[in-house]
Amino acid sequence: MALPFDYGDLHGGINLKDKADLLTDNQSPDLMNVQGTTTGAITRRLGCANQGTFTTAIGRLGATNALESAANTPYLIYGEGTKTWSIDLLGVHDISGVLTPTVGQWVNAVAVGGQGPIYGISVTPVQWTGTGNIAAWSNTSGAVTVPPGRYGVYHQNQLFIAGTAVVPVGGAAATDPYSRLYWSAIADPTNWDSASNTGAGFIDLDPGDGQPITGLGVIGPYVLVFKPYKTWVLVDPATATVRKISENVGCGVNDSIASSPQGTFFLSEDRGVCVTDGTKITPIGDLILPDMSGPAQTAAAAYYQAHYYITSPISGYTYDYDTILQSWWRHDLACRGFAVVGQAFPGINPPANGLYAVRFHQAAATTVAQLFVPNLYTDEFATMNWHWYGPWQSPSFYRRRRFPTPYYQKRLTQVRTRGYGNLNFDYAVNYDVSTATNVATNVYGTTGTIPLKSRHFSFGVADTFQMRFSGADANPAALYDYTLYVTDRTDQASS
Repeated sequence: MALPFDYGDLHGGINLKDKADLLTDNQSPDLMNVQGTTTGAITRRLGCANQGTFTTAIGRLGATNALESAANTPYLIYGEGTKTWSIDLLGVHDISGVLTPTVGQWVNAVAVGGQGPIYGISVTPVQWTGTGNIAAWSNTSGAVTVPPGRYGVYHQNQLFIAGTAVVPVGGAAATDPYSRLYWSAIADPTNWDSASNTGAGFIDLDPGDGQPITGLGVIGPYVLVFKPYKTWVLVDPATATVRKISENVGCGVNDSIASSPQGTFFLSEDRGVCVTDGTKITPIGDLILPDMSGPAQTAAAAYYQAHYYITSPISGYTYDYDTILQSWWRHDLACRGFAVVGQAFPGINPPANGLYAVRFHQAAATTVAQLFVPNLYTDEFATMNWHWYGPWQSPSFYRRRRFPTPYYQKRLTQVRTRGYGNLNFDYAVNYDVSTATNVATNVYGTTGTIPLKSRHFSFGVADTFQMRFSGADANPAALYDYTLYVTDRTDQASS
């Protein structure tokens, strides 16, 4: 008699950490371009739409609020080496002018005295009004110039800057300029003079410890400040009050920081992806740690629609943490810089709303693309391949769930599946990842979205089996579940 065992929970995501025979039934050792659902199925992810093609792979991407001077049109700002571009509903525009700064970060703040509301944090600080070219960002009051930093964040009506290599003219000499955090006057990013009694100020965080400030973020009402192995919250800029969260966990990559309702995510140099609520730090990226850890990392990240996206500094893949399912998924999107447009001002029509990224391509081209576009299943007109490989399963699995039973060979007589779209079905045996046997191509014989069933027979005898599903067209696809049928033996002997 063939005993069935149904696998209807496939949303455990990818697990790169554990050995192949230790994965849970809903995890995958190898998947690409799929996402889980709350009902346990897996679906092919949405595709990408090109918003502009460039020549080099340098620069940062930033999103703006709706600019009154531009008929409330949101912009993307992209710095490509010595060029600065704006990307809007009408196309791509060179707004460099005579300035050629390398901007570390674009920040959306407030317009003051003809400057802003877009500010470029740089050794040569720049600003943009939404029309014309970028221009120098200068102090209009007080004796302190705009700090020439690398990282910035606008929060609670003040702009914060860190990552300076030199002390601005007129500022008190810091014992360690790399450890200094600055904040502007209230509602005025053009005033950085702490003597002006307008809210501007600075603080040195553990100067001389050999660790520079490496990132800024936001958690609730507070500003987060990171060093490679330390984390603080700035409790009150008015009194320069800080509270240290951790003495041994920090963030090495500013672009990995992203705020969300679940907390602020960031990439630690040795703990992988972590999240903090402002009082404690919790590592959540142990299952993808082999592709995320290491010194001198380069990564980019964003939080969008309950997902935290981060690009691996090692492989270049984009990993997707589903905060609802609490599982990791992998996509072959090599990105350097993310920006979210539209969440702060709903009602604007696409292509304004959405998640955007700077994408690298093997042909040395760089594109700015909108990611996960509804009803699109190609990546910038290119075919998107997807696959999901299940865990290695022993035919004795059903016995082990009832009483202790050793692994032994059995015959897999039948596999049934439910899903839709163009699914290719293969399987591998005995932990051999180098070879696989094709069962069927396009098992449902259609590219439609009507749920269908399939039955497949005669898989032979083995210690372990792995089910593999994949596709490579421009249509949606999903796998709801699969059922294995194993021939039982009353003596439990090895066959």
